Amino acid sequence: MKKYRLLLMPMVLLAGWCVFSSHLYAQERATIVGTVTDSTGAIMPDVKVTVTHTGTMISRSLVTNSAGNYIAPELPIGPYSVKAERQGFKTYERTGIVLNVNDRLRIDISMQVGEITENVNVSEEVVKVQSESGEVSDVISGQQVTQLAINGRNFFQLAALTTGASSKMPDFNKPIPVGSDGSISFNGMRPDHNMYLVDGGENYDRGCGGCVVVMPSMDAIAEFKVQTSNYGPDFGLGSSATVNLALKSGTQDFHGTLYEFLRNDALDATNFFANKAGSQKPPLKFNNFGWNLGGPLYIPGKYNTDKRKTFFFFNQEWRKLREGTQFFAPAIPAAMRTGDFSNQLTGIKDAQGNDTGAIFVPKLRPGQTLPAGLVPGQPFPGNIVPQSLLDPNAVQLGAPDFIFPLPTTADGKFFSA
Repeated sequence: MKKYRLLLMPMVLLAGWCVFSSHLYAQERATIVGTVTDSTGAIMPDVKVTVTHTGTMISRSLVTNSAGNYIAPELPIGPYSVKAERQGFKTYERTGIVLNVNDRLRIDISMQVGEITENVNVSEEVVKVQSESGEVSDVISGQQVTQLAINGRNFFQLAALTTGASSKMPDFNKPIPVGSDGSISFNGMRPDHNMYLVDGGENYDRGCGGCVVVMPSMDAIAEFKVQTSNYGPDFGLGSSATVNLALKSGTQDFHGTLYEFLRNDALDATNFFANKAGSQKPPLKFNNFGWNLGGPLYIPGKYNTDKRKTFFFFNQEWRKLREGTQFFAPAIPAAMRTGDFSNQLTGIKDAQGNDTGAIFVPKLRPGQTLPAGLVPGQPFPGNIVPQSLLDPNAVQLGAPDFIFPLPTTADGKFFSA
C-alpha cells in the first residue's frame, strides 16, 4: 500500500501542474474576428471556420452567424492559420498569422465559387492593424528579448524602448525583483503607477512601490506588450502603463537551450573615477546561466500520441553577482581635524579688514576662559583653533579612519573600491 501511495503522489502533482499550467496558458489571450463574404460581397452564414495554432496543431472550429461574422476568443499567443469551408465554394486558407498578447485581429475572408476540394491559399504575413481596438501599445517579440544586448538581463530595460517611455534606470540593472530599478515613466505618469502582469496575473509588489514579485528569465519570455493608453477596462489595475509578459510554452517538437551571459572586470576598462584617483577598477563578476526545455508531454502508444493535447516548458536559471562598491566623495583634511583651517584663508579682505576665509573667536560661555591672545569676535590667529577649545567628542569623531577617512586624491577627495 505504501508503494502505491508513493507512486500516486507524483501523478497527482503532475495532474495539478498540468491543470494550473493550462489555466495560465489561457491567460495569454488574443482574439481573431472576421466576416466571411462571397466574391460579390454578400455575407455568408453557416461557413465552417477552423483556427489552428500551427505550433501545437490545436484547432478550434467555428460557424459564421447570420451576419457572416465569426469570433475566436481566448486564443494562446503564437502562429496561426485560418481555414474556411462551405459546400460549393473553394476552401480558403490563410497562414502566417501571428497573435501577440491581447491582440484583437480582424481576418476577413472572401470565398470563391468552386469545388470544396479546390484551395485558395494566402501565405503572406498579415499587416496587423488594430482596427478592433483603440489602444496604444508596443510589442517586444521573443526574438528581440533574447537577442538585444541588455546590461543586466532585466526586462525593465526592454520596456523603456517603447514610445512615450522616459527612464531613470541605471546602466547596469540587476535581474532581481526587489532591489532592481523600474523607474520608467510612461506619458509623464508616475513610475509606481505602472502595472506588471505575467500571463495575465498581477506581478506587481504593491508594498514595494515599483517592484515586481518575480523576475522571469529573459530566455523564458515569449514576448511582452506595453500598453500605454486607451486599453480596455480589463487592464484597469493601474493609472499608467500595463506591461504584460507572456511566458514560453511547449510545442509539438522538442526544443532546448543552454546559455550563459557573463560580465567580468577583466573585460572592462577602468572607469573615470578610478582613473582620477589613480586606483584599480572595482571588481565585477556576473554570471547568468541556465537552460530551457519544452515540448509535448506524451507516452508512446498510451497518451497524447498525436502530440496535440499536453505540452510543457521548463526554465531554470542561476544569477551570480559579485561586485565592488565605489566611493568617491569629499573628505576632511588631516589639518582641519586638529583645528588648523589656515588653508581656508583667501588673502582677500572684507569691509572690516578681515580675511574673507577667517574663523572668528566665539563668545565666552559662563565659566569659560580663553587662551591668551584671543578676543571674542576677532579672527583666530593664523586661522588655527587652539586644542583647548576643541570638543573632545569632535576630536574623537574626526580621528583618521574612525568614521570619516582621510583624502586619498590630490584634490582632497576620498576614493575607494
